[in-house]
Amino acid sequence: MRRITIIMFCLVISLAGKAQIAKWLIPPSYEKIGIADGADAIITDSSGVKSIWSMDGKRLIKTTNEVNPFREGMAVSTKPGTTEIVGIYSDNGKFKQIEGCNTTYDYPYFSNGLLLVKKGSFYKYIEKDGNISEDEYVQAYPCFNGYAVCEKFLNSKKQRDACYYLMSSMGENVQFTYNGKSFDIHDVEFISSVNDENTAVVVIKHKVYFFDGMRGTITPVYATEGAVNIKEQAKIDSDFGQTFKHDTDSTHIFQAKCGKDDYVFFCFDSMLRLITITRNDKKYEYKVKREDKKVLNSPLKPSKNGKLMGILWNSEDILPPQFDEIVTCMDNKAIVKLKGKYGMLEIDKEHSFRLRMNKGDDIPFKHQKFETTLRLDLPTYISANRTSIEIDTKTGCNLDKTSKQSRNTESGNYVEYNCVLNIPEDLPDELTEIEYPLKIQYDGITSTTIPFKVKAWYYKYFVVDLDDSQTSIDNGTVSFVFNINADRSAGDGVYHTTVNILTDSLSYEIEKMSEIRYKCKVISLNEGVNNIVVQILEQGCPPASFPFEVEYHKPVSKLRNKQAEKEKVTIKKKPNASQTISEPRVIM
Repeated sequence: MRRITIIMFCLVISLAGKAQIAKWLIPPSYEKIGIADGADAIITDSSGVKSIWSMDGKRLIKTTNEVNPFREGMAVSTKPGTTEIVGIYSDNGKFKQIEGCNTTYDYPYFSNGLLLVKKGSFYKYIEKDGNISEDEYVQAYPCFNGYAVCEKFLNSKKQRDACYYLMSSMGENVQFTYNGKSFDIHDVEFISSVNDENTAVVVIKHKVYFFDGMRGTITPVYATEGAVNIKEQAKIDSDFGQTFKHDTDSTHIFQAKCGKDDYVFFCFDSMLRLITITRNDKKYEYKVKREDKKVLNSPLKPSKNGKLMGILWNSEDILPPQFDEIVTCMDNKAIVKLKGKYGMLEIDKEHSFRLRMNKGDDIPFKHQKFETTLRLDLPTYISANRTSIEIDTKTGCNLDKTSKQSRNTESGNYVEYNCVLNIPEDLPDELTEIEYPLKIQYDGITSTTIPFKVKAWYYKYFVVDLDDSQTSIDNGTVSFVFNINADRSAGDGVYHTTVNILTDSLSYEIEKMSEIRYKCKVISLNEGVNNIVVQILEQGCPPASFPFEVEYHKPVSKLRNKQAEKEKVTIKKKPNASQTISEPRVIM
């Protein structure tokens, strides 16, 4: 039987609806949020508590102190509003406490693996492991491009005889040599920091030299670039301390005389890096390396509807407008503002919501209503207790909110509701897809409308059979009896039905003999095929139609050499009228 075959086939088919999940990596609980400077991390701030988070939502740091930008994988933490150092953090959150030290030059960063600090009246360097140098410096500057300028006492106990040093990041002091002659440390009057073009300025015995940080060599500075006359080397014609001046814009400057009338002017920034040199009114500006800002590529794009914003994956809706602000997107993540607070979302492409109705079996609608269940399966990181399904009753599905079951297990979480489905008005008796658009609300997030689809059909449990023994034909009027059998399940009630006859504009009479037995008389049949449909109507359901072909032939008078023929009628079911096609019976 055809419909029975369909039922058996449907039992082995399970349709699960899927939808992408957005999950909170950082919950929307913070007053401020941003990408941490110098690290692949997120920084949040709420009520003075700062947190550093990894990109996968792991909290690395939580503190009420300031956390300065990361450099070389390290960040310096200071007490709010001061330069006093609390400690240093590595970018994995490991903390090392530092006591009694302050940052210097408004430069609280590691550079070339060293952090310059001031402890008491002396300068010191701290390594990334937190070790503080034993050497104490009268004056010092951060380590740039492999070198640090410092000044210390040769006699530390008596604090006398201060000398300049250029120390490599490995802790070795540079020995200045020119034309095979090494200079004594006492002859060095000034050393600048090495700038980003690996150039520094050194003054030895009043003479000015360039230091090449790449080669570790010095060369004389002349009034004219490319000159070689040693008599034109730039020199300090007075005490260097009087020549070296601090400018109003936090720069330092000094001048040197070349020959009789030419001068060379040197300008340095606050950390003593050479920024310009002017020779004979020709000014040269040294390049400063700029850290390229990380380009944030992402398939995620913001969308907007009125004052609220949503998120697209390329051009596909992932989250409908519900956010106050989309701050930025990177990879499959988005920093958002929800109800006045900031957090970070991730679009999880590895997992999805899974929806099942009727335990995954296809739905055979027999009546106007069909009672079943709707289940939503969740990954373990979404609590079933904070999840609900929202569906408009206009879709034909009525959820019983009081029947909600929530379960959180080690292998996964789920929410299940009892629901009542209304049979669609145009549902055919062949297997087809019907849709129940719904939304899922969880952790303060509302999903896009999910076009959840299931397979269903109108299971016309009525069967119309002819009682062939009761069929007769008389002068173009056919009379036949049909029985209506119903495949009822246990628990089925008695449903009111109406039986109609549809014909090709023929007159008919119908008599109800019992609840399941009817007699029909069709008058004035047309010669040839006449179409008759037995239609059964149940309230709220599409009509169940059972078409028959009635083939009628009028009587034929006796002709020469031929017998007279009586009128005859043949009634047969059309193929889609029932599970089986009975053999036609001819009535004369």
